Amino acid sequence: MKKIDTQEILEAIQGLGQRIDGVEVSLGQRIDSVETRLGKRIDGVEVSLGQRIDGVEVSLGQRIDELHAAMDAFSTETDKRFTRIEAIMVTKDYLDVKLADQRSDIVMNVKKKIPEWVKIGS
Repeated sequence: MKKIDTQEILEAIQGLGQRIDGVEVSLGQRIDSVETRLGKRIDGVEVSLGQRIDGVEVSLGQRIDELHAAMDAFSTETDKRFTRIEAIMVTKDYLDVKLADQRSDIVMNVKKKIPEWVKIGS
């Protein structure tokens, strides 16, 4: 069996240290690379989402404007119809006067006919 001296152990430890440093540097570079690629992909997704949200905002704004225009047109048409209805609509006072006139006409006609009915009945 071979005797291992201290110098060989130190050289082996230094070799392991250099290999570990190399692995550490390699892992650091790989992690940096992955981080860079993920950053670019996240930035791309962020830009894409921002553009899509902007498009949705514009589309919703246009739809809301169209809805407001339709509501304004409906409101204007309804106002015109109500104005026309109000112009031809009669009031309660007008109806009361007309009913009173009709009642008085009926009463007068009945009073005129009573003498005739009395002659017919006798």
